Amino acid sequence: MKMHPLIKVYGEIQKGACPDENTECQTIVNQNKKHNPYVMILHIKNEGSRTKAQMDFTNSMGFIKGASDYLLVGNPMGFLEVKRKNYSHKITKEQELFLLNAQARGAFVGIALGWEAGMRFIEDWKSLQK
Repeated sequence: MKMHPLIKVYGEIQKGACPDENTECQTIVNQNKKHNPYVMILHIKNEGSRTKAQMDFTNSMGFIKGASDYLLVGNPMGFLEVKRKNYSHKITKEQELFLLNAQARGAFVGIALGWEAGMRFIEDWKSLQK
């Protein structure tokens, strides 16, 4: 799947080995705490498999399939989807739809290829805060 032209992508696809997505995400959180201690960044647990009963319960609690990895609290809200630098795990149709819907409602959205790109997203988002 190609990335949607209305969703900004931070970073460039790189060939070869790179850290896994969890490591990239952990580094974004750690770097954000270090450089932006007042920026509220929340991880949205939207990965892993669940039983039907767990999924039914999760849906009843407001689960949205494709929700981004991170929510940045502010005005506008920010939604960041993180991918590996080699883009070996492509964005899903649900993730793309979530970002487009959030953007249509005024949120600042983006896809980061690696932690450095994630930090650039946060800097761009910070410049929009009211």
